[in-house]
Amino acid sequence: MEETCRALAAARCEVRDRCTAGLGVLVRYGDRPTCELRETDACLIAAGAPGTGYTRDFVTICTAALPAQECNPFFDGLPTPACADPAGTRVAGEACAFGSQCQTTYCEIPRGSDCGQCAALPTEGATCPNTGEVVSGFACSKVTATWVALRGEGLACDASLPCGSGLTCVGAVPAQQIQGTCMAAVTASGAACDPTRQTGADCDRNQGLTCGADATCTALGLAPPWGDCGRLLDETSAICTYGSLCVFPVGSRQGTCVEAMTDGFPCDSEEGPPCLWPATCVSDPGGGALCLLPDPAFCG
Repeated sequence: MEETCRALAAARCEVRDRCTAGLGVLVRYGDRPTCELRETDACLIAAGAPGTGYTRDFVTICTAALPAQECNPFFDGLPTPACADPAGTRVAGEACAFGSQCQTTYCEIPRGSDCGQCAALPTEGATCPNTGEVVSGFACSKVTATWVALRGEGLACDASLPCGSGLTCVGAVPAQQIQGTCMAAVTASGAACDPTRQTGADCDRNQGLTCGADATCTALGLAPPWGDCGRLLDETSAICTYGSLCVFPVGSRQGTCVEAMTDGFPCDSEEGPPCLWPATCVSDPGGGALCLLPDPAFCG
């Protein structure tokens, strides 16, 4: 199974770079060997989970299908059909660490925990535990803490109704409760953009672009761990690399990239340090938190 998972890992790292103008692996993992190692670990853990549908045949078929994966759906939690989580044997309410253990294909895991329960797939208006989470084309609204379908091009949007990947919500005025419209984000360096998002689209950050002071798309800066990130003092913008988290002082638009930690180290999902995926920041009884890999056996 290890060789099969390595092939899947290489294909997933390739998709991440193909869909981000070569930046995806650098931003999330730092380099290709780390990406492939961590993705292989995730595959092997999922394949060994009790009741899983994550079989060798599934991994092989998914690997072959990944070169055809569309990019914006990839970021919206909509993998190519051959890579959608397969159904497992566990019913709703049973413990899980992966959706592939569940008959519903969805494991609802509260933030700060390493175990969850098999649950129904997201539907419009259903409550959700982790604001900002994206699953199967739905986002857990940061305003209502309910699942909302990511809005497509031409549809109404606001803070509670986010647009899907590759789109910008243009024209929204929150203070007046005026909704905007989802428009295609600008994907060409040097093209015109609107940083206020009032009359035109912003640049596509997934393509490594930001709307500069001259209202044209320019390349985002790449900040190493402990470098400066966000909107810098010279009005350029930078994103963190190597899985680090941009943490902002109160009232500042410029932050610092807090270095990601590996398995077993202390973590903080809000203030950093974050965890290097597939480890997550899991609360412990003493009030702290540690970066832990998923452990399906521990979840029962």
